[in-house]
Amino acid sequence: MIIRRSVTMDPEVRRAQRKAGRKWPMIVIGLLLFNVGVCFTTVFAAVSNPPAVESDYYQRAVDWDAARAASPDISKRGWNVETSFVGPQAARIRIALTGDDETVIDGAVLRGVAFHQAFATDRRDLAFTETAPGVYESPWPTNLPGFWEVRLVIDADAVSASMTRTIELIGSR
Repeated sequence: MIIRRSVTMDPEVRRAQRKAGRKWPMIVIGLLLFNVGVCFTTVFAAVSNPPAVESDYYQRAVDWDAARAASPDISKRGWNVETSFVGPQAARIRIALTGDDETVIDGAVLRGVAFHQAFATDRRDLAFTETAPGVYESPWPTNLPGFWEVRLVIDADAVSASMTRTIELIGSR
């Protein structure tokens, strides 16, 4: 009786088959580990930035109607506001304040706060000075590009009005 040796009995072939059989499970395990790494990185980025909590939020929400009546939106006062950045590398923020009939509103007192939408806990106060009739400027607090929220309170002509505007700072200093 002659026993033929099967191809699968050859040690070299069996070793090659085992080696090839490990390739795809290792690829799947590698992709799963990569996915876990991406998930950990995403969670770390999400929880490392402290939350931005509005100060006295509940009381301001309760008093919303009274606050809006005392300091209505700028458009209800008939004022127009143009916001721009001026100076080398947007070093200053400029607010041009005019009435509906294009008359300048001078002698106003502007106060405000600005914060980057990605870092809302880092709030910067804005101190405006009148540089020309109806034109007010303040040093811009940083060179971080992106979307900024600017909240202004304008006191002029014995009345007060508020404004919130989102502006985009493009590029960097």
